[in-house]
Amino acid sequence: MIDAHIEDIVPVFHVSDMEKSLDFFKDTLKFQSGFVAEDYSFAIIKLSQTAIHLVRVSKDQKINPAVSYIWCKEIEQLAEKLDQQVSVTPYQMKEFKITDPDGNYLIFGENSE
Repeated sequence: MIDAHIEDIVPVFHVSDMEKSLDFFKDTLKFQSGFVAEDYSFAIIKLSQTAIHLVRVSKDQKINPAVSYIWCKEIEQLAEKLDQQVSVTPYQMKEFKITDPDGNYLIFGENSE
């Protein structure tokens, strides 16, 4: 076992158009900009205590979409604000999924019990 204190894990999403991605995350998901590089090659966006790093890739580079699972509370209220439908999974989680313009997606989940 590693003898270290892990404080956080941050997903990294590859994006083809940083401005379009920032608009999506800020307008649709209500994330806040934490940092945006001057050349728009890198950005940090935040929602509550959760951060995601966005990295712009070259136009000829294929994007392999990433997935991030975000545990939350009061998922119905969040889903309503984001105009999403919550479903209960066979493994007893209340969830909804949102896909960004590059196919990366976030699953928001809350224990249904």
